[in-house]
Formats: sequence, C-alpha cells, structure tokens
Amino acid sequence: MRYFALTPFRFTEELVGLLMTTAFFLALPLATLRAEHVRIVALVTVIPDKYSRIAQKLAGLFGMVFCLWLLILCLPWLEFAIQRNIKTEVGRLLMYPWMALFPLSALLTLVAFAVRSPEQIGSQDLSDQVSS
Repeated sequence: MRYFALTPFRFTEELVGLLMTTAFFLALPLATLRAEHVRIVALVTVIPDKYSRIAQKLAGLFGMVFCLWLLILCLPWLEFAIQRNIKTEVGRLLMYPWMALFPLSALLTLVAFAVRSPEQIGSQDLSDQVSS
C-alpha cells in the first residue's frame, strides 16, 4: 500500500505485531522438539552421565508441567476474549483467533516435551552443543 496509495494501512503496525507473535508461538513447539532453543548446560556437562540424563528428564518434566500450567491459565483468558468479542484498537481486528494460538502453542510444546526421548537429550547432544 505504501507504493500504490502512498500510505500503509492504518492497522499495519497491529497486524505486523500479531503476525510476529504468531510466528514465535508456532515455532516454539518445533524448537522444543528439536532442542534448538537456548539451553544452559554448564552444570549438566560436568556431572556424571547418569546424573546428567536424570537432570535432563527432570527438565523435560518441569517443561511439561509449566506448559500444562500455562494452558490451564490461558483458557479462561481466551474464553473471556471470545465472550466479549475483543478487537484491536485501530484496525478492529478480532483478537480471539490470534489469542487461540497461545493455548495451541502451549499444548504443542507440552507434546514436544513428552515426545522427546531420553536418547535425543543424551550427553552426546550436550557435548555437541558445548563444542559449537
């Protein structure tokens, strides 16, 4: 629109923010599944392999509990947005389709934590990350 009408849509900034947030929340489960997110491995690399695997399993369990907790907390928030038919301020875009991505992302990230096998998060994976 900037080239054809010499002005952008008035809701461009809102739409860009919503699309960027959508991209982040849809990429989060995949990044978790592939373990391509930021991880702090300083402690796990210095303890014996047996304890390292236990620590990584505990980290996965904490990740699942956190995602479940987020899912439980955000469902009433989404329900409220649907009931009130909440829209953005400038463009009057409906918010609940965008807000529905948050519980979907939490659910898919929970599944990603559950699907990752202990072999995928073994000590070799950690040593590869430390060396790079």
